[in-house]
Amino acid sequence: MKKQTFLLLASIYSALIGIVLIFVPNVIFQAYGFPTIEAIPHEILIGTAKDFMVYTGVNALALGIIYYQTIKGANNKSVLLAGAIALIVCGIYIIYKNGNANTPIAAWIDMAIRLAGGLGFAYYYFTEKE
Repeated sequence: MKKQTFLLLASIYSALIGIVLIFVPNVIFQAYGFPTIEAIPHEILIGTAKDFMVYTGVNALALGIIYYQTIKGANNKSVLLAGAIALIVCGIYIIYKNGNANTPIAAWIDMAIRLAGGLGFAYYYFTEKE
């Protein structure tokens, strides 16, 4: 797959996840097997919120890498490195926290897409010329 096609698919997936998280977060909760946010017991909601904070933190770290690299004139490699870090770390974290036999199929698909995307970003990062 060409790098441009890969980046287009990654941007569409990222934008869709972002829009869903902003406007209808219950969809993501239900995809991972939780009821609506209002119906989640307080103790579970706190743990789930912590997991989403890690997610948000990893994505903020990736943006920080891009922002810092911009000072030096960010290039494709900066974006590819940030994408690899964000998606691989998030994918591994989800598997660590939720990877069991009771995890819904939608969550496994999301984990697979994130890991595949992260590996794709890493592949293009290491094959990109300076």
